[in-house]
Amino acid sequence: MIPVTVTLASLVEQTGLSVLDHLERSMAIPAPGTCRWTGMVTDTNGLTLGAFEATAPVYLLHAEHGATGCAPGKYAVRRQREFEGRRARLVAD
Repeated sequence: MIPVTVTLASLVEQTGLSVLDHLERSMAIPAPGTCRWTGMVTDTNGLTLGAFEATAPVYLLHAEHGATGCAPGKYAVRRQREFEGRRARLVAD
């Protein structure tokens, strides 16, 4: 069970993911909610990786950007695509 308030350091420890050194690991992050993930999604562009539903505020952990808060709701998680002339490429950051 996740405590009501966590830190970036505790999220890193729980998930095994790493974040960049310049991010403040001791910052308190309220995390009272739950989140359900599914990878069973499709879209016409092939960019959607999955979807999640949050019943209370939840946080996504990103190695370069730290934790990003999401309000309760349903979300699609998609890849970013950039165009160079007529060619498209997926962005990996």
